[in-house]
Amino acid sequence: MEPTHTVRPRPAWLTESCPSWCSGDHDGQNYPVDRLHLSSMTTIPVIERVRIRDAETTQIIPQAEPVEATVVIVVIVQMVGDRDVWIAVGTETQQLEVTLESARRVHHHLARLLRGLDTSR
Repeated sequence: MEPTHTVRPRPAWLTESCPSWCSGDHDGQNYPVDRLHLSSMTTIPVIERVRIRDAETTQIIPQAEPVEATVVIVVIVQMVGDRDVWIAVGTETQQLEVTLESARRVHHHLARLLRGLDTSR
């Protein structure tokens, strides 16, 4: 027996087609400012370098946060009715949203930096 898939009804306000990458979940987007096309979210565990100020010496001490402490979410975002597509990268406390073209530039330069690392150490 094949599983049955629940098809969500389209909200009455959604008159445009969803982009191919949209997850199609528009539940809870009752107000125009909340109406977004969102891709599936990718979560990536990372080790983050944070800077802690020592209370006694006031010096800033860099330290690594454990993997479990930081998860980065990457998602494609587009406001309904807008042409601009944004790439959002963030944690629970910080977020960066850049244009698709900006994300491509960052990707290009990150790839170049990573290729240039000496991995033989």
